[in-house]
Amino acid sequence: MILTRVLRGLGRRDDGIALPAVLGIGIVITLLVFTGAAISTSGAVKAGTDRDGLNAMQAAYAGIADYQSRLTNDNAYWRYGVSTSFTTGSTFSGANANPAFGTTAGGTWAAVSGSGGIETYRYEVNNSAFASTGAVRVRVTGRSGAQTRSLVATVRGTGFIDYLYFTDYESSNPKLTGETQDDDPTSQCLSVHLDDPNYDSGTACSPVQFISGDVLNGPIRSNDEFTICGATFNQTVQSTAGDNVFNKPSGCSSNPTFAQKSTNPPNPQPARVTSLLLPQTNTNMVQGARSDLPTPGCLYTGPTSITFNGDGSMQIISPWSLATQIYQKSDGSYGGSMPLACGSKSDLSSTTGAKVTVSSNLVYVQSVPLPTNDPNYWPAASPGPTPTSGAVVCSKSTTVRQNGKNVTTTTYGNGLISPLSTDYPAPTEYVGSAGKNSPGSQYYCRNGDAFVSGVFHGALTIGAEKNVYVTGPITYKDAATDILGLVGQATVSVWNPISCSTLSRDGVTCSTTSGSSTLLRYSKGSNLTIDAAIASNGGTFTVQNYSYGARLGTLTVLGSIAQEWRGPVGVSYPDGHITGFTKSYGYDQRLRNTTPPKFLQPVTTAYSISQQVEVAAAYTSTGAPS
Repeated sequence: MILTRVLRGLGRRDDGIALPAVLGIGIVITLLVFTGAAISTSGAVKAGTDRDGLNAMQAAYAGIADYQSRLTNDNAYWRYGVSTSFTTGSTFSGANANPAFGTTAGGTWAAVSGSGGIETYRYEVNNSAFASTGAVRVRVTGRSGAQTRSLVATVRGTGFIDYLYFTDYESSNPKLTGETQDDDPTSQCLSVHLDDPNYDSGTACSPVQFISGDVLNGPIRSNDEFTICGATFNQTVQSTAGDNVFNKPSGCSSNPTFAQKSTNPPNPQPARVTSLLLPQTNTNMVQGARSDLPTPGCLYTGPTSITFNGDGSMQIISPWSLATQIYQKSDGSYGGSMPLACGSKSDLSSTTGAKVTVSSNLVYVQSVPLPTNDPNYWPAASPGPTPTSGAVVCSKSTTVRQNGKNVTTTTYGNGLISPLSTDYPAPTEYVGSAGKNSPGSQYYCRNGDAFVSGVFHGALTIGAEKNVYVTGPITYKDAATDILGLVGQATVSVWNPISCSTLSRDGVTCSTTSGSSTLLRYSKGSNLTIDAAIASNGGTFTVQNYSYGARLGTLTVLGSIAQEWRGPVGVSYPDGHITGFTKSYGYDQRLRNTTPPKFLQPVTTAYSISQQVEVAAAYTSTGAPS
């Protein structure tokens, strides 16, 4: 209409400009029409591209969920994959007919369920660190139309290392405590969960309490019911016992403090979870020292002292060790060698030990093996030959003057730790009637025990077939990067020896055959710090002689604690007397994303995504690398 009016107006004029004006206006209008069409078309294209880009990202998320589900259903699924530039250092046993592993140019893609094949994904798995950290890295690329987008995620098993504190039983191990039944003092008490329908207080072992002054700065979990009289819990509290039950002992007037409030006030209680099972043994960790497998660690035999130097090295004394790396022969038996990386035989047998570099790997301490064809075998006479022509002494006779007479007594130990050596670490300790040269003694001369202390720098797991004794503070030099694991089959114990044959509860009265009056290693108010992820899969984390002496200071743990039985670190007696340490346990948040090398893994686990980030698209829609 506007154009018609303009033409009519121009038609009444006779100045000869009508035709050029009409042509100019027509060109302008034509350009406007084409511009509008172009804008409309580009908007549609952009909308389509944006939609495909969003769908490609959703396909990538679907790919991560698919791999996570497969790994949860089959804990060995991490072995499958194909080699690409992303998987450097990985080894695979095939692709398990999974089209999502089609990462070659033009290869296969897996379809997102319900998309009709319009949205697809493919993924690559880097499992090079799975054996050491329990985690795999996955790069998944989602595709929709001509658009692709990629994510890199860390998929990791959910286990007891996700908790500051984890137990199976909230009572103590009766084999260590000697606790008997109330109904039958001649019989050992029974380990029974407090919420078990068959629980009988007359026969069951007594639960260990959280008391006022205990502070737990991290998530805690148990397959048992907690017994709490006071204490502060600053993160989640989870139990199989239910979401409205915890045991408050009779006579207790202190209430716990829960920072994580429940939806059922005024009494916030532990939340209900399913059971999480510790492996029954850690002896499979010895395979981590096989030289015929990738990245072997170091295997030591018999009582072994490990002292961290703070510079990324450690001094190791291990006189019984004959082969610090092993390999399997064709007949199924094992051979062995002593690489310098694990220390020479002469250095390991010396009083100063071998200086060994901390590597991102495993140190495992085994008991002296019994099979004669084992490379670390020693003849099993009684008391038996000992290393380096008797330099390690398993028993020692001492004559002292008592009441005008010479009295000769025999003490037993392992030659590294008390009661036979005053050089390392100190002092002589009485080990009681069980202190014979037999596997039942606390410091049996052939036990796979590790004695650990010092300033740690690096990444390492120390496992022991029997006990890990913490003989002094263990602290990180660099709290941002250092990570240590301690795994003891029987115990992880704070070494707190008594130098007495009998000792009163308050530590005032001490009698020994030599007349010594030396009491506990730790005195009133003493503090101790341990930076480590701690696990005792067949035993407990505890303090030696926790029920004797004066009240100590604070036991600070930064890391995590997992144990089969609850290990006491102190006792509060009815008359008000308190012995042992007060707890201050803090969770090392880094353990949510990583673990110490070759650390103990749960029997079964669900896998979750601990980290994920978008990266540049790894492949084009045709399957070619970007």
